[in-house]
Amino acid sequence: MRNSRKKVIGLAGAVFGAVAIMGGSLGLAAGAPQDLPAGAAYIGGPFEAMEPEKFTSCLPQSAWNSIYVWDAPNQQWRHYINPTKVPAYVNNEEVGGITMIPRLSGLAILLDSAVQGAVFPVTNGTACP
Repeated sequence: MRNSRKKVIGLAGAVFGAVAIMGGSLGLAAGAPQDLPAGAAYIGGPFEAMEPEKFTSCLPQSAWNSIYVWDAPNQQWRHYINPTKVPAYVNNEEVGGITMIPRLSGLAILLDSAVQGAVFPVTNGTACP
């Protein structure tokens, strides 16, 4: 019993460490230009917490539909849907909307059309190219 407990704890620690390393490294890809296909794309978040409007500011408004962040403590996906396509209340926190993208978070973005050389700001002071 004691040996199996140590193995389980060791395995859990290894899995947690691997997830932390992979999740943290996702954020490092945010500043580099990326070619994003239409449909779902998985990208890294900013180096500091950022409003979704700022994070999506360098994308053509017609190209993207929504972004999603996994809220681990509450075990649910949080969303920010392009405000040019839905009423404002859709992005309220009370209905699962996000007001800030956590730093170095992994994001899913849904695109209506492909974007060549997409750039996402990495800090609040970063301007679009």
